[in-house]
Amino acid sequence: SLDTSSTNSHGGIRLSGYTTPSDISYWSEAQFAMEYGGVYKNLIDSNGDSYFNGGNVGIGTTSPNRAIQVHNKYYIQFTDSTTGSTINDGAIYGIDSSSNAVMWNKEAGALKFATSDSEQVRIDNTGNVGIGTTGPTFKLQVEGADASGWTAKIKSTDATNTGMLYLGSRAANAGAIQGI
Repeated sequence: SLDTSSTNSHGGIRLSGYTTPSDISYWSEAQFAMEYGGVYKNLIDSNGDSYFNGGNVGIGTTSPNRAIQVHNKYYIQFTDSTTGSTINDGAIYGIDSSSNAVMWNKEAGALKFATSDSEQVRIDNTGNVGIGTTGPTFKLQVEGADASGWTAKIKSTDATNTGMLYLGSRAANAGAIQGI
């Protein structure tokens, strides 16, 4: 059934289900809610918090597999008042047309990776990678040590050959360290 009566000054629409009441209510131009069994399951509020209470949310799919699933859309973009809001601003995450995973900072800042509430890896805006440092000055800079004093470990899994580390330049093919 359809009821357009309202108990407030904003008006409203109520759709009642066949056996169990389910309501769709409209309070104002800023808010839309869905109620089932007296509990708000979904609320969209342009002036405050919005939520979907129960189930998964799909964008581009009618059967999402996770809490949020984006299907057939290449990127999710995050922007704010500092970055701007055009296609060339903020950060994007997703899958490109060749099925490669993409994390792209469109700004001049770094990409940071953290665990245990602490930054562990950083790629700065010049492409330098720091592990254990927030200010790498080389293409790869590793700092820190484990309990035994080691900073890095490179290990070959090839049972027939010893490990090999190549240190060289474009001008010379020298600098191989083997079987140390």
